Amino acid sequence: MRLLSGGFVIALRLRLPDAFPMGPRDDDRHWAGNVLRYTPDHVNAQHAGGHNTPENLVASCGACQFQKGSCTLEELGLLHPAEPTPDVTWSGLYGRLGRAEA
Repeated sequence: MRLLSGGFVIALRLRLPDAFPMGPRDDDRHWAGNVLRYTPDHVNAQHAGGHNTPENLVASCGACQFQKGSCTLEELGLLHPAEPTPDVTWSGLYGRLGRAEA
């Protein structure tokens, strides 16, 4: 999935404030600003011993980061994002969002 940078989200908000609101609460924001904006995510959560190292950080969309929470990759049955995915039908956390698999 393509993700939006924070700068792009700000530019959209400034140019199209009525069409792309970005208020202080999630309910006051355009869904794309919450879901498609990339955020740094720890592969191994900090509370579980993960560090702020390049090997442990990935760009994640808001929905995936929220769904992953503090779970480990093993708990979710996921591979490390840097590893090649052997299954070409892999859909990340798409199935965890309550939708049927693509």
